[in-house]
Amino acid sequence: DDDDDDDGGFCHAEGEDQSLQKERERLLWEQQEKERRRWEAEQREQQERERSRRAAEEREQQERERRRWEAEQERARLETHKQQERERLQWEAQQAHQQELQRIAAEAERRRQQEEQEDAAAAAAA
Repeated sequence: DDDDDDDGGFCHAEGEDQSLQKERERLLWEQQEKERRRWEAEQREQQERERSRRAAEEREQQERERRRWEAEQERARLETHKQQERERLQWEAQQAHQQELQRIAAEAERRRQQEEQEDAAAAAAA
């Protein structure tokens, strides 16, 4: 009989050991799950930060390109304006030169006619 009690007690203790072992395994699994979820959350946060950083860089790049394009447009507008102003001034100078040539030609023609009249008057008086 004593042997039977001892065997029963041993089986009971072994069952408790198995139960403790299962509890330790469950706690370890829960700890590993918590660690895995924490790691996954950190990965998602890191990916979100990286996505946000890339999006911000893209917006900054687009803004730089927009400002560069606007500056190029302004330079082109100013260059066109300067070119138009140069052409206008050149045209005005050509017009003034043409008018001066016409004035000189008219003055020469007036002098020629006056000299002809004076020559004709002198010839008639002679």
